[in-house]
Amino acid sequence: MGSILANELFLHALKSGLEKVVAEVMESQPERKRVFEKLGFKLEATFRGHVRDQIGVRHDLLVLTKDLEEFWANIQTHEYFSYPTREMEG
Repeated sequence: MGSILANELFLHALKSGLEKVVAEVMESQPERKRVFEKLGFKLEATFRGHVRDQIGVRHDLLVLTKDLEEFWANIQTHEYFSYPTREMEG
């Protein structure tokens, strides 16, 4: 369900004229990074010691991006949005 929602958001971003979507996560959050990577985001930059957590410890900030032109090309060559359908009741 999450990937379907994300793909719909990517389509909306494309229709709005955006070329790239950006996500920022702390390096101490590998599970969040994995979620973005599963959605096709790639590491673009690392800012060393750029953010502090709630107790003041510095962490690296990871900047991940998703190229929407590449996303659009993939949609055109694959059936990204061929969701199963069911007959309506009534």
